[in-house]
Amino acid sequence: GCLVVKNILLSCSTVGPCWPRRASVFSWALITCSWLSATLLSGPGRSIGWRKEKKERKCSSFTAALSFHPFEAQTLLSGSYDKTAVLYDCRSPDTATRTWRFSGQVERVTWNHFSPCNFLASTEDGFVYCLDARSDKPVFTLKAHDGEVTGLELSSQIKGCLVTSSEDKSVKVWDILTNKPSLVHTRDMKMGVVFCASCCPDLPFVYAFGGQKGGLRVWDISDATTSTAAEMEVS
Repeated sequence: GCLVVKNILLSCSTVGPCWPRRASVFSWALITCSWLSATLLSGPGRSIGWRKEKKERKCSSFTAALSFHPFEAQTLLSGSYDKTAVLYDCRSPDTATRTWRFSGQVERVTWNHFSPCNFLASTEDGFVYCLDARSDKPVFTLKAHDGEVTGLELSSQIKGCLVTSSEDKSVKVWDILTNKPSLVHTRDMKMGVVFCASCCPDLPFVYAFGGQKGGLRVWDISDATTSTAAEMEVS
């Protein structure tokens, strides 16, 4: 599971890290996941209306991914192996705000910090979905890989720049600026299965990858996207 208290990551395993962007609003916010349930445990955060007792919601399957909204600290998105993504308001964690169903088990979810109503979800069957949290219909659907999409990471500062990684051993750079995804570059990282991807917050073209072999590797994707980078919008 994943444990976050006062913006400090205490532990994580399969689910991966989940940072509340404005944790000060939730004075003692605790998010955990397990094979059987997703649990929200509140503390004395009276300003957000949470009670002192534990709030727990049972899930039908393993919760594989969590993502806090970048600007609305109470909004939490989860993705599960029951092929659903669920939106929660942590002030009322017993009730799901909205649920989406996909073609495969959800591997990763992430909010688009350039378009705060939108989020991305990736699945075990190689698809990436972009959705508007206010709608049931996808903004776009992308067949990104031949295997499960294990990494789903937007650039920290380059609008429209998406990097995906997969069990098919490849890393791909996409331009999704107009919501019509186009492939910019594909690379075999020579790491076997690539398990995860993360963009540097200060260097928007620098990504780190963890894989089956070779440990951690860092790649400056501007080497492969020079012609496209100038067309992407820097925030």
